[in-house]
Amino acid sequence: MNISQDKTGDLTATLKIEVQASDYKEQFDQELKKYRKQATLPGFRPGKVPMGVIQKKYGTALKVEEVNKVVSGALNDYITNEKLDLLGYPISNPEKGLMPDFENQIDFEFYFDIATSPEITLDVSENTEAEYLKILVSDEMLEKFIDDIRKRNGAFEEVDNIEESDMVTVKIEELNEDNTINSEGISNNAPIVPTYIKDEDTKAELLKLKVGDTIIFNPLIATGNATETATMLGIKKEEAENLEKDFQFTVEKITRQGLADVNEELYKATFPNDEIKDETEFRDKVREEASKAHAAESDKHFMHHTMEQFLNNTETELPDEFLKKWLFVSNEGKISEEEINKDYHHYQRSMKMQLIENRLVKANEGLQVTEKDIKDQIRSYFSMYMPPHSGDDNQEWEERMDGIVDNYMQNKEEVQKISNQLFDQRVIELFKSKLNVVEKEVSYDEFVKTLKESQQQDHAHEHTHEHAHVHEEEDSNEQ
Repeated sequence: MNISQDKTGDLTATLKIEVQASDYKEQFDQELKKYRKQATLPGFRPGKVPMGVIQKKYGTALKVEEVNKVVSGALNDYITNEKLDLLGYPISNPEKGLMPDFENQIDFEFYFDIATSPEITLDVSENTEAEYLKILVSDEMLEKFIDDIRKRNGAFEEVDNIEESDMVTVKIEELNEDNTINSEGISNNAPIVPTYIKDEDTKAELLKLKVGDTIIFNPLIATGNATETATMLGIKKEEAENLEKDFQFTVEKITRQGLADVNEELYKATFPNDEIKDETEFRDKVREEASKAHAAESDKHFMHHTMEQFLNNTETELPDEFLKKWLFVSNEGKISEEEINKDYHHYQRSMKMQLIENRLVKANEGLQVTEKDIKDQIRSYFSMYMPPHSGDDNQEWEERMDGIVDNYMQNKEEVQKISNQLFDQRVIELFKSKLNVVEKEVSYDEFVKTLKESQQQDHAHEHTHEHAHVHEEEDSNEQ
């Protein structure tokens, strides 16, 4: 076995792998013997088929399999031993040599094109200034937060007229074609909230009603949702999906949640762990919590904006022709070369962003998201909602949680989402601790405007991108 490398550019090369018969013959012969023991062919006793017959029937396919195993192993070992930081993965290059004749050849030559990652310089230090938009809680926003708190803690009371957010208890009765009540039809008592009625005409008529009034409509048309309709009528979703009948709704009760008074009882209910003495302290505390609620939005924008800043300020040359070929091969022909050329700037931008992320991960061990990190996050979530009860067997509870976590790990999409969230959190903490963060106070409207402008720029650079931070093991230093 011999592997040699021929440089074809600053970041590209072609690997030549020479395979001799001695590299695969021993394993190939063992596989032939296994096939002979298992073979059942007409005219021969099991396990007694002549080796020549086995060779003729299965030899070529087995040779292909064993040679491919040898080539794959040698390629992986070479990349590891030479510490090659590859872009994508090696692409077979049949143009460098003839297609192998596995039936007659015993020695082979294979060629693979590779590309290595360019060096990237990132100054993750106080020398790099990064803007952080801190959302100010205006007096108007504060009032909305307080109103929400008062509403959540307000008592329910019966009223005469209907407003959109009221809970309207109705008697529901299926009708015949002549709008008389079908005594054998669907009948149910259920609460409905006008807000969830999508048909505006039906909603407008509903809002005019008082206790004892009736209204007729098709609930599926009114809600536009089979699940909501099924819940309303007390039937299966499948029955609701093609519902064509009208129903009579009789208003039996209208309930509205009032606003709680701003007093000590509300202070305690809202902030049970704090000693709030008066309304001024209460309002200050609500403003503080409202500011924290917006901090997550600010953090997300901060990370996104800073990563974009690194991207725009980092000069990175990529092996474009190799990447175009790699994109075509990796998508198995589902994307044409014309489409790749047309949208290549999106792929190029995505690759550069991934290189920046990889550099951050290699330079900061704490950014790495491992499988254990993801499992711990899942366990933490489920433990919050399914804590062990007093008297529970601790080992049994742990085993049950292990089963839940292992089952959740099968959902690759959710696992990727958790990995991305953990990575983003760690990047935000890294940037806050190392960069020269300049805080800028903005109103919520100004923040939303900035966000929209940023999203419009993103749309212009639309691309598909997933973080790849699980099991990153290579250590490196920022340059």
